Amino acid sequence: MLELTLVVLAAAAQAPCALAPLQAEIPLPAVGLVWQTDEEDTGTCPAIATADWVRRPIPDGGDLLVNATGPEGFGRYWRVTVAIDGSTKRGICLGTTTLGWRTLQAGPEARPSEFVPTPLPWTDDGDADGWPELVLWSSFRPGGESSVMGVGLNAWVYELRAEWRLSLDLELSRAWARRLAAAHRVSATNTPKGFQADRALVAQALEDFANSTCRPVLPDPSAEPKATVP
Repeated sequence: MLELTLVVLAAAAQAPCALAPLQAEIPLPAVGLVWQTDEEDTGTCPAIATADWVRRPIPDGGDLLVNATGPEGFGRYWRVTVAIDGSTKRGICLGTTTLGWRTLQAGPEARPSEFVPTPLPWTDDGDADGWPELVLWSSFRPGGESSVMGVGLNAWVYELRAEWRLSLDLELSRAWARRLAAAHRVSATNTPKGFQADRALVAQALEDFANSTCRPVLPDPSAEPKATVP
């Protein structure tokens, strides 16, 4: 009991991570495909052609469906639609940004990065259990009001752990953070000196999360967004 208490106290004493997920769980609606309540849009998600879904089989039959429409504008904005196609199709759509992807573009003299130029994947099987996870990309700014070069790219991984609910997996998210930290380190080395500090700060924030040397700040489940009523 004393050992457990010390572990809890040590975790509480850690500084909060510079990157944080928007939600710890993604609940799916009882019926249909609808926007989450914290989005500007409401009601039913835009229609998606059958051929435009990424489809991955899930346990107990059915499929995980993911469609990422974007990026749009300088902020690299996306509309991501996630659904479970079983006895019925149920899902949500939400917005995100991969603005941090721009910090990985270090010019023609940079060493190749696994995140350049290939498209970002929105599904994965990081634990090699044969079943898919949702990879939800987003951006963060560890240095406050810095230039776009101080915006980092990170990935949050969600697994289908209960019926009609996707739950955040911190360990799988840390694995992505470790890969992204290495990519941002390359970017920091190959960029003009005026931006190296910003990019190095992004890499350090990802490394801190990946190595559990900071405390991830998880949202209050009671305050998390839910699917709107169509």
